Amino acid sequence: MENASKALIMAGSILLAVLIITALIYTFNQISNLKQVEASTEEEKVLAQYSKEIDGFDKAGLYGSEVLSLANLIEDYNIKQADLKNYEPIELKVTITEIIGAEYLKTTEYTKYKDLTNDFKKIESEVNKLKKKVYYGQTVEKLSGMTEWKFDEIMKGVSDQEIIKIKEDINKYQNLNTEIQTFKNKRFNKPEVKHDEATGRVLSVTYKEIGL
Repeated sequence: MENASKALIMAGSILLAVLIITALIYTFNQISNLKQVEASTEEEKVLAQYSKEIDGFDKAGLYGSEVLSLANLIEDYNIKQADLKNYEPIELKVTITEIIGAEYLKTTEYTKYKDLTNDFKKIESEVNKLKKKVYYGQTVEKLSGMTEWKFDEIMKGVSDQEIIKIKEDINKYQNLNTEIQTFKNKRFNKPEVKHDEATGRVLSVTYKEIGL
């Protein structure tokens, strides 16, 4: 009898332990599922906010600087939604008139937003390098804004060959700034915007410069 009682107690203890473990596993799974739902809901809110901001660019008369801001916004949006299911990346297409003498913004049609943002990163990087370059205690940025007599005063005693090199950097700096401003000052027609029929989310945005 004593052995039987011990056996029953052991069996009961094992059963109780199994029930407790099962309950813990169930509770953990429920909490995990809840967290996943909360995370998914939060992601939905973030992406919905991005989509709302992107829709704000759906109007005529935008400047190139605003289109560039949209390109950066779309890039950020696509990075954030890359790991989510059923989300198509947004496409951006931009058609412009030729920028005469452009060194970086040479194309008249950007079919990928990354091409546009990458070109701007390159040109801005080059401008930043030039503006910080120093000749005789003066940066290229300051030299580019000087009057001719002031420049000549600073360059007294400097060889003609070196002055030519300094002026080349000044001209390049000014030309690149002009290239940037030319794009940023362009105006665009109301874009063609395509939405996902099921979700209403933006799929692509196409801009054409006014006059094209």
